[in-house]
Amino acid sequence: MSPLVYGCGSGLFNKRSMQIPAIIRSAQEWGYVGYVGDGTAEFDHVHVLDLAALYELLLAKIISGVPVPSGKAGIFFSAAGRHSWRDLADGIAEAGFKLGALASAMSKEISIEKAAPAWTGGLSDFVEIGFGSRATTRADVARDLGWEPRRTEADWQAAFLEEWQCRP
Repeated sequence: MSPLVYGCGSGLFNKRSMQIPAIIRSAQEWGYVGYVGDGTAEFDHVHVLDLAALYELLLAKIISGVPVPSGKAGIFFSAAGRHSWRDLADGIAEAGFKLGALASAMSKEISIEKAAPAWTGGLSDFVEIGFGSRATTRADVARDLGWEPRRTEADWQAAFLEEWQCRP
């Protein structure tokens, strides 16, 4: 699985991921979008429906008896795109500004100590890992099985507006 799942889910229970909604909630409180560190670290992302399609593909293959890699060869990543934390923050800020939720489309660097209470309930170590570190993967095993994410870079950019409007 990619480190950042985005998009409004369609299931019965949790319809939102973690990072983008947390950043949006803090932006609503602070009046600006923050990012930790210099924002250059990169993370992969995948749309929730593309991730669901990977699970469906794997389940269908398993049920039909098609051999699926397992053990060390069966680690499935779902990277469909890559972003820097600064680009993510800028996209969220621009969307919030377009919607009139923010007075500025600018994002700014904040400390882990400021982010922790708002983003992770005070877990500073998790802020560093989940909101400011580098985590990149390749979806080679998933793609070899036939998985092709349908969401594009344009969908990723459009998702910032959708995330502001998505309700739990």
